[in-house]
Amino acid sequence: MAARQVHALLMGGQACVFYGAAEFSRDTDIAVLAEPDNLDRLQA
Repeated sequence: MAARQVHALLMGGQACVFYGAAEFSRDTDIAVLAEPDNLDRLQA
């Protein structure tokens, strides 16, 4: 996603770990900006 410059947001437990939290959930939540150009980059 970073290589294709997809605009997205990491949320939830994994984001907490990234910012230094000691505990986290075992899932990953990603919000993707729903604009046509961004969705095309995501699909690529």
